[in-house]
Amino acid sequence: MKHVIAAIVVSASFNLGAQDQRNAVGGFKYVNTVHAELFGHGFMYSLSYERLLINTWQHKTSIQIGASFYPPHEGIGVFWIPIMVNEIVSFGKHHVEFGVGHVARPNWTLGEVPLGVWLNGFLALRAGYRYQPSDSRMLFRIGFTPFICYPFAGSMEGWCFIPFGGIGMGYNFGLSPHERAMRDAIHIR
Repeated sequence: MKHVIAAIVVSASFNLGAQDQRNAVGGFKYVNTVHAELFGHGFMYSLSYERLLINTWQHKTSIQIGASFYPPHEGIGVFWIPIMVNEIVSFGKHHVEFGVGHVARPNWTLGEVPLGVWLNGFLALRAGYRYQPSDSRMLFRIGFTPFICYPFAGSMEGWCFIPFGGIGMGYNFGLSPHERAMRDAIHIR
């Protein structure tokens, strides 16, 4: 019985050692992403850029900025600019995302009040699923992306919760610092 247990332990250690070292060291191979999302925080669509700030094997933190444009006659605002901070918890190539941010709907008619231009919008939340193998250039995400209306002038009137969702695909680029160091070490030899 002792020999069987010893064989299982030795076999498991070889299997663990043979796994992708990239995951054990630094998370995603690429730290920049551009993606398109249907619905979500851009209302009908958005094009976004995301940058990983923290990129470990299990936890990642990113910032994201996007944009969508609508003709003025639609009545929903000309530009929507979602700005988010996302936390990504990894389980191999499957990930859970949580995020918080602001969707600015700049109202250029407010004159010279920059704060008023950017506060016109919604609080934004994200809870979702993300499929992205650590060394892949592609990602798929789907999430619950509600909007929270808040009063612009500080009164309690105007609060609301709008449930919403989004689905998107993206392209990853830009090697992580760990990947660049490994690439440079190979070129030096």
